[in-house]
Amino acid sequence: MNFPSFKLGRDGRPTECVVLFRAVETLISFVDDGVDPGPRLHYDGVMGSLFGNIIWLIFGGFTAAAGMITAGVATCLTIIGFPLGVKQIGVGAAMALPFGRKVQEAKDVSTLQTVLNIIWFVLFGWALVLNHLLFGIVLTITIVGIPFAKQHWKLLKLSAFPFGKTFDPA
Repeated sequence: MNFPSFKLGRDGRPTECVVLFRAVETLISFVDDGVDPGPRLHYDGVMGSLFGNIIWLIFGGFTAAAGMITAGVATCLTIIGFPLGVKQIGVGAAMALPFGRKVQEAKDVSTLQTVLNIIWFVLFGWALVLNHLLFGIVLTITIVGIPFAKQHWKLLKLSAFPFGKTFDPA
């Protein structure tokens, strides 16, 4: 994610907000690129994605997605929160069926998307990042859970800053 140019503080340094979001962006890129998931477990293909999504839904994906979608609908009921609520419903749908899909980033991130990403991170993103980070680490440790940990790493990228990203079939 590329942030548009921000005004620097009076002392010429970036503001705390910019520093915070660049730190989170660095963490996400480390998690995405720096972790070796271990031996490759073959679950690719249509049947593998279907099987993975079914297991995902049974062991917590359904409740996570339903909670996120319900919160998105509640956020949409407030006129001001409508853009966040719509994106929240989209993230909830991504949480329901993550296997066989990937996060696509837009080439250009507008200033409005950056502002919405900041608001999102303050209200929802930090909790989602901690959730996916915790479950990703736990599932990676349990060797059998590595395919599910990979889904958490994928959803972590989407959950932190969702504006300017889509969740498309792989």
